[in-house]
Amino acid sequence: MSLNILFINEELIKSRTAISTGIDGKQILPVIKLAQDKFLLPALGTSLFRRLQDGVENNDLSTDEKSLLNDYVTDCLLWFTLAEMVMATSFQFFSKGLMQKTAEESNSPSKGQLELLQRSYMSNGEFYKTRLIDYLRENSELFDEYLNYGSGFDIIAPQIKAYTSPIFLGRRGATRRVSNLDLPHENTQL
Repeated sequence: MSLNILFINEELIKSRTAISTGIDGKQILPVIKLAQDKFLLPALGTSLFRRLQDGVENNDLSTDEKSLLNDYVTDCLLWFTLAEMVMATSFQFFSKGLMQKTAEESNSPSKGQLELLQRSYMSNGEFYKTRLIDYLRENSELFDEYLNYGSGFDIIAPQIKAYTSPIFLGRRGATRRVSNLDLPHENTQL
């Protein structure tokens, strides 16, 4: 969907997180792109996302766009990248198949520990994504592309909520009350 223009780089991740400086950039860059496409594209919408990529590539970002990237996008993308890296750096493909790498002087975390860490990073990413979306909604007049995102099957409209639920909670306003008629009677066999 997007070009290979990234809003953050390997050095930023290594300098602001617990990521080891020994991790190869070849492992980090695809995860940044994935997180950018998976989490930022829906938050920004296709039109603003592409404008920011063009601005980065052509070095012609406006002051407001630079502020958006530095103050809101960077932290959001950083935490979502970390969430995706938990699994991406835990395993590696070799000629013999998928393997989990271990070191002599360290212990591999359990699956539960990895999932807990990933959820923590996702929660941080969603916090920053909420700030990003709130900022864009409050300052939409600064970013023409945010509200004028276009139309078509390949266009993603900007999200208005950052948090997601893996459980379907029903459609908004489509609640149904349970009455005695919905419950089986005592004498009815199930």
